[in-house]
Amino acid sequence: MEFMNPNYLWLIAALPVFFAVWYRWGRRVHTLKNTQVSRIRVGTKLGTALTVLIWTSKGALWVSLCMAIAGSFLPFSKTATDSAGVIYMTIDTSGSTEMFDPANDFERKLAIRFNPRLAPGYIPAEGEEAPLPPKLMDVELGAAKAFIEHAGGLRVGLTVFDDKLFYVYPATKAHDVAIGALSQIRQYKSEQEGTAGTNFDGPVGNKPDGALQGAINVFHKEDGNAIRIYIMVTDGIAGIDSTRAAELAAAYKELGIHFFVFGTGEKWTNVDSSDVKASVDFAKSVGGTYVSVQDEEKFNAAIAEIDQLARASVRTVYVNNRQDSLLQLLAVAALSFAMWIGLSAIRRSSL
Repeated sequence: MEFMNPNYLWLIAALPVFFAVWYRWGRRVHTLKNTQVSRIRVGTKLGTALTVLIWTSKGALWVSLCMAIAGSFLPFSKTATDSAGVIYMTIDTSGSTEMFDPANDFERKLAIRFNPRLAPGYIPAEGEEAPLPPKLMDVELGAAKAFIEHAGGLRVGLTVFDDKLFYVYPATKAHDVAIGALSQIRQYKSEQEGTAGTNFDGPVGNKPDGALQGAINVFHKEDGNAIRIYIMVTDGIAGIDSTRAAELAAAYKELGIHFFVFGTGEKWTNVDSSDVKASVDFAKSVGGTYVSVQDEEKFNAAIAEIDQLARASVRTVYVNNRQDSLLQLLAVAALSFAMWIGLSAIRRSSL
């Protein structure tokens, strides 16, 4: 048993003083009315036993109340399951994601998944501005929302990138919070002035940290046993320095990162095109997965693969918990009080 306020336990030390005061001033002659006749006299064995039990019940009453005041509780451990994995997504916010429209019907579905107001025929409410046509940015955010909704028990974190990397939200199991952050990313992109390029390989030369470096930044502090999943959603129009790509690939393998690239837009209609070669080749070099978001079947297969990784990260953990003992101690106090009164009545009863 442990205590939240152990200082109150010193009151138990006052028990002998309590007994002495009670013995000196609190006792009554064990009589009925004015007679000196007692059914069970103190000098008998039964009377002595009753006296001991009466004083024991008084002591139990005092001790249980002191322990209740001290905030006692019983610590215990229980087994539970927990997901040891973590997903970080980095979403392309470069200028091209706001310039181009969805490439096919499935990309448009993803855009609507992110923002239902983008559905054809949507009628704005009175005073509401009509939504602009969906862009690749909306497609990317719709894909990100799908990933979060299928993340199982994994923690999910968000970053964005254009010519440099930005941290949006740390990995969390509160998936509704992560989904809510997607709207903030959209607002940021809508309010962003000018157009920024795409940086995959920074920091190299005068480039700041880029999209691929982001995985190293966020995962190097994670538990070594954690399943690490890094998802990059991009239109993929950028190159990677070969030397830098080799350095990044080595770091990914050392950290055990499962890498996924989800490409959006016309450039990803053909995953073998030169426009997306850099990101595809890097995914291949680390044993990762690359998918065109336009391909609904492969997109769903990749989500299923992520789901399997999430299930593989489930482990048994021991959770420390505690049980408040207040009610039990009050029950002991009530029982002790009842015993005290009852035994006293028995000892003092008449013939």
